[in-house]
Amino acid sequence: MLVFIDVIITEEIRMSHRIEKYANEPIIFLTINPDYNMVEELAVSNQGVAQLLDQATEKQVYIIHFKNRLTIDEIIMGANRVGRGENSLWHHPNIKAIILITDSAALRVSAQGMSSDTFGNLSVTVVTSVEDALQYARSV
Repeated sequence: MLVFIDVIITEEIRMSHRIEKYANEPIIFLTINPDYNMVEELAVSNQGVAQLLDQATEKQVYIIHFKNRLTIDEIIMGANRVGRGENSLWHHPNIKAIILITDSAALRVSAQGMSSDTFGNLSVTVVTSVEDALQYARSV
């Protein structure tokens, strides 16, 4: 079944990633395309998402759709940048839930590791489809 949703797309649109804020739902959706360069672009995409979170009047579900394959080094670097430190994005007070869309076993294990004390006991849900992510987002 095809469902149309009302989406506001932020100004942060690049070939390598796209940040969307759903207009009538507390959902921020980041798509990571195959040409995304984690080293060069993570700070830029995090800043775009952080701006939306800062402006939010209610807690948001943050969905990240990985259409690329990350190396172990990229996963470790990304986890450290989003999950650790005083200003880590995934600890933003306006995040209600974090959902990753991927079929990568390495990302699934990494998401489980985010629940450790090292990463501030984050709860990260991993699904394999956009439909499953949206269904879960609408249920929390």
